[in-house]
Amino acid sequence: MHRLNLAPELSERDLYKKQVQEVCEAFWKEPLERSAIEKVQQRRTWNLIKKIPLKGKRVVDLGCGDGALAKLLFEKGADVVGVDASLSALQRCLSGIETVQACLPYHRLSEGGFDGVLLTEVLAEIKPSLHRLLLSEIAELMKPGGFFICSTEIDVHSYDAHVQFQALIQTEFEVLECIKSYHRLKHPKLEPLAQLVWGDWGLTHLILLCRRKSLLFGQSIP
Repeated sequence: MHRLNLAPELSERDLYKKQVQEVCEAFWKEPLERSAIEKVQQRRTWNLIKKIPLKGKRVVDLGCGDGALAKLLFEKGADVVGVDASLSALQRCLSGIETVQACLPYHRLSEGGFDGVLLTEVLAEIKPSLHRLLLSEIAELMKPGGFFICSTEIDVHSYDAHVQFQALIQTEFEVLECIKSYHRLKHPKLEPLAQLVWGDWGLTHLILLCRRKSLLFGQSIP
């Protein structure tokens, strides 16, 4: 009797991981040229990070890509772990940065092992149905008093998208600082005009500095 060699069907989670890895690998196989707006967002994120003492801290950069921010963290004395779905991206990271291939929100990192977590330009690329799970997983990664920085695009078609997003963040974290970007007119130098003309309709991007909500209000980030 002839047996058919049928591959087992992938679970929904495994199928999701496979699809994400394929998309990310295709993206990172090409040379990356960041736009003017992306460079502004990255600089603003780094300006927030610089407010936090990093020397000796263990920090994980979720969705680290080629390790641009992870490199800056490492140079400031942090013990850095970079996580990304793309092996090609992780291979570009600076030597000395520990790398882990994983598809968020699923990972193999130790709970409570990090002083800080970065999530930059990733959340908007993940299915909305997984956002709550991801934020819960991030909170579990953090030590008491740890910091969380989230930089993300928001839905430009919803007037109160930034309100809804911050409400989601506040299920796990206190928001200490929020940087709003108004890029409706597609150029950073025109941002003040976009803010004047569009108001919150022109909001396209947020960067948040947070800490776990379980901490006592007024406790400083160590």
